[in-house]
Amino acid sequence: MSVTGEFRRLVSDCIAFLDGSTAAGAEQRADALRAAVALAANDLTEAAQRMLALAEGGRRHTAIEFASPAEQDEFEQLWGHALAITRVILGGPEA
Repeated sequence: MSVTGEFRRLVSDCIAFLDGSTAAGAEQRADALRAAVALAANDLTEAAQRMLALAEGGRRHTAIEFASPAEQDEFEQLWGHALAITRVILGGPEA
């Protein structure tokens, strides 16, 4: 799979999870992720930069209030995978 394809797959996994959640803030984060996925087809670097901006500002601006620690943990795992490829795309450390 291409880097673009893997990026889109991992971010889409996050979107699908958020679409199935009733957590406050989930819809807004999913919308922001959809914009990044759409952008990836034309400008993968810009899409990755948007993802990193979400990661850096997410706790302050679009925090998600999950119903349980288990739901939080599951999303954090998906989000971590998406951020790992984001950092690879941008040439930074994976972790």
